Amino acid sequence: MQNKTFIYGASGIIAYLLLSSFKSKSNLSSSGFNAITLVDDVMQLRGCDPLGCGNFGASRGSRTHNGIDIACLSGSNVYAPLDCKVIRTVDPYGDRKYSGIELASLNDNNDKLTIIIMYMNPDIFKIGQNVKRGDVIGSCQDITVKYPGITPHLHIEMLINNSYVDPTELLFS
Repeated sequence: MQNKTFIYGASGIIAYLLLSSFKSKSNLSSSGFNAITLVDDVMQLRGCDPLGCGNFGASRGSRTHNGIDIACLSGSNVYAPLDCKVIRTVDPYGDRKYSGIELASLNDNNDKLTIIIMYMNPDIFKIGQNVKRGDVIGSCQDITVKYPGITPHLHIEMLINNSYVDPTELLFS
């Protein structure tokens, strides 16, 4: 798969260097890193549909999209993107209908990486546990029930030292 980088400017260079240190720690292959695997093992970014676009920085009216969306069918397994600790579940709308999971890891420089994956049913037995890259951590929910016409997807946010960065480089390089 072609390398897709959507990180810009000086802060983008810093984010790229930080991501590179996470990659070396996790021994990710140069042929690609399928952090979240769909049923057919294909990682695909959600493009644009009638309800918006799934890329990092896409417009959300008065705000910007702080993550990326990965196409995912309801019930598909969601896998840990790297060796990390499962911190907690998340409730993006506060209604307990849709949920997600927060993961955390440190790189060789002790930079904190936080990954939040939403629109999934997390495996609650993994909360507080360390997981290995590729372990099943939950399954995809059907976000089309809340947003008819939207492409079914997971929403992934990534923060390094509490600052949002584009997860595309980690997930698709």
